[in-house]
Amino acid sequence: MKRKYLQVNQWLFSGLLTMLGFSCAGNTDPVDEYGTPSATYHLKGKVVDKQTEQAIPDIRIIITSKKDNLRDTLNTKTNKEGEFEKTYQRFPLSGNLTIVAEDLQANYKKDSVEVSFQKSDFTGGSGNWNWGETTKEITIPLAKTEKDEQ
Repeated sequence: MKRKYLQVNQWLFSGLLTMLGFSCAGNTDPVDEYGTPSATYHLKGKVVDKQTEQAIPDIRIIITSKKDNLRDTLNTKTNKEGEFEKTYQRFPLSGNLTIVAEDLQANYKKDSVEVSFQKSDFTGGSGNWNWGETTKEITIPLAKTEKDEQ
């Protein structure tokens, strides 16, 4: 008895949803957009000594965004010229990115900068799902640790 009751309710509910779906279609030409909103972010940066402004190689770069659940620590380090570059193709960010520069040799103090993106920063997008791309260039100055300042 209970099984028959559930089958009838399921049939009625499915029929109701079908009718509502057709009644919502209307007579206007619908605009179909498929996919996921996306944007391309190019981050270019340089890590320098705070006093001498000389480039610092082999600094680990950590890129995070708490609001967008992003944490990237995968093999991003500065090159011999102290530069790093990272590109993301992802859902548009709703918060800021925090770029952390960390010296694994402990010669420099860890420091970070905040990078924000506005929709007006993007170029080449469709204006709908694809925001386009943007590039942010940053410099992170690091201070030496006390043991190295002596």
